[in-house]
Amino acid sequence: MDADFKIGYELLKKFKEQIESMANAQNETELMELVEEIKEPIRNATYRIKFGNGPLKEELFSNLAIMVREFREFSNPEELKNAARKVVEILDNLEAQVSA
Repeated sequence: MDADFKIGYELLKKFKEQIESMANAQNETELMELVEEIKEPIRNATYRIKFGNGPLKEELFSNLAIMVREFREFSNPEELKNAARKVVEILDNLEAQVSA
């Protein structure tokens, strides 16, 4: 795991609870509030992951890219929630790999 990837990973870990909340949002208003709260850190983390190297990079980046696109367009809230759910799963897998 290089420095860029690690910065992105640590940033995502810091906002993991909000990403989980986004995945479990009950309505679009709640989802939009969460998006406004965390969109900039998630964009930053996505950039770091894109240019870094680490485990599960492609899978993590592809789901983060969906989230960033939906932050901008908000055309498919379910896709945003599914991507957030997958990011949380990937973060759990990464935590297990890093701590092993």
